Amino acid sequence: SGHGSIYAVPEQSVAVTGKLTEFKKQGGSGQPITRRFCPVCGSRISATAEAMPGVVLITASSLDNPESFVSQMSVYTSRAPAWDRPPADSPSFPEMPPQA
Repeated sequence: SGHGSIYAVPEQSVAVTGKLTEFKKQGGSGQPITRRFCPVCGSRISATAEAMPGVVLITASSLDNPESFVSQMSVYTSRAPAWDRPPADSPSFPEMPPQA
């Protein structure tokens, strides 16, 4: 796909059941990000980034009700292909938003 929709939630609010496969690589921040996948079908489930301690990034399409997802911002818009532009009605950032 041209993009991934994720929920960023406090780590203590997440409970995942079942076994997941992990893949770790350098993220956009330069720090490691660990992505977790279903070991049977390969669907992306979640990720954690060392640059965001205490936060889990849940893939919206993995939710029981993905319709509950409401986009609040778009990041890395400088990398979006012409055929998949971010929504014009929400904040967007060419890379990651500035840290507060």
